[in-house]
Amino acid sequence: MWYAAKEQHELWDDIVAAMKAAEVPEGSFTHVGWMFHGSEMTGEYKEQNLKFLAALKPYLAEGARVDILACEMVAGPTGLKIFKELEQESGINLAASTDLTGNSAVGGNWILETDGVDVKQQYFTDAINEFSETLLGFAMHRKIVRSAHRRRG
Repeated sequence: MWYAAKEQHELWDDIVAAMKAAEVPEGSFTHVGWMFHGSEMTGEYKEQNLKFLAALKPYLAEGARVDILACEMVAGPTGLKIFKELEQESGINLAASTDLTGNSAVGGNWILETDGVDVKQQYFTDAINEFSETLLGFAMHRKIVRSAHRRRG
């Protein structure tokens, strides 16, 4: 499933509408990729991010993880503090990167160091090798990236 938000302030409403329209059963996602420009994860947007996570939470399976696809989210003490607050207040396991996320030729990788997750294997095909940047240089609105793995059973 791929879904692009219209605007940041509408994301929590958009996600609920998209999930309902797609008839996604609650509790069906084991992990979700959340891609955006790293500056949107600052304290300034904390309440919006918590609203998004609260809207997403009913669709997550027990023990699910939300992978934050952004560069250097937890590289410094401020980002790490905000990350921990979001994780604690949302009650959702989050994963994020300490370094550049993207093509290794320009200094990036697809590992989310907080949880040791290789998102390249989870969300992308080999076509991602054509992406010649890191997410830091690839400014975009937040998007929910294909959540490929639904709980079986």
